[in-house]
Amino acid sequence: MNITQLEYFISAVRCKSYAEAGRQLHITPQAVSKAVLALEGELNVALFEKDGKGVRPTALGYEVASRAQLVLDDLADLRAYASSHSAEPSQSGFLTVAIATQYYRGSLYRPEDFTEFAEQFPHIKLKTIWDSNEFCLSALTSGVAHAAIVSGKPRSSRLQSIKLFSFTPSVLCAPTSPLAYKQAVSFADLAQVPLAYPADMDRFFHELVTELRAQNTGAAPQFVTVDPSPEAYRRFLNAGGALFIMKNARVKRIVPEAVEKPLASGSMFSIPVHFVFPATGSPRCLAHLEDYLIETADHVAQQL
Repeated sequence: MNITQLEYFISAVRCKSYAEAGRQLHITPQAVSKAVLALEGELNVALFEKDGKGVRPTALGYEVASRAQLVLDDLADLRAYASSHSAEPSQSGFLTVAIATQYYRGSLYRPEDFTEFAEQFPHIKLKTIWDSNEFCLSALTSGVAHAAIVSGKPRSSRLQSIKLFSFTPSVLCAPTSPLAYKQAVSFADLAQVPLAYPADMDRFFHELVTELRAQNTGAAPQFVTVDPSPEAYRRFLNAGGALFIMKNARVKRIVPEAVEKPLASGSMFSIPVHFVFPATGSPRCLAHLEDYLIETADHVAQQL
């Protein structure tokens, strides 16, 4: 088993096709098939099965791909961490960090989460920018920011990232909604109600839709685009809709009568949070912020 085999296998699972995986990886379908067969032989399990049009992952294949992706992400984290510490970190400098936030659903971090960093490193001047996931990544790639804290792992050879933590969002609904009477909300429950389109979940939206379809016997989930205004969110909730939120969501203050419910423990859906920075050319003081974020990750995750 090697990294290349795992990468080919994961791509084949995502594409549900050796040919499409080969096109995306710029290799032949035979190379993908050979990697999958070698992996199946080593693990002594079937990861794909034939269907009328080609191949499809088995249930075990999906689970192995999920775990294999975690392995590859951990290796990428290790490389990124070592790279950012390749030189002696500086105790002074200027840093601008873009932090993903959604005006109504909440923010990954709060300004007070960086108070202790400022106390520990008084000569590192930290500026924070709060905006959407995509804006944060654009600010990073355009040079406006030195680093970003975003949901999801960016797939770019120009960027490195460290996974800080994962969190499970909760669900907000009106007190008259059927969801309000449940101790915890399952994906089967969510498949039956309109959901506010989670614009900041684009990077793992496919996984969310797949889970909702599976719980609703293949039917498409009811996603609704809600205008970014207090009145629109209030109308949407009162009409029976629901939305994913973080614990510091502003919408809870706009609609104080709304009810927050946790996702049921069987709903295996969580959102990864990554600290992202350029593969080359980062300020020498960036390593101190990275270490601080890793040290405080558990505390921040509990707030979400």
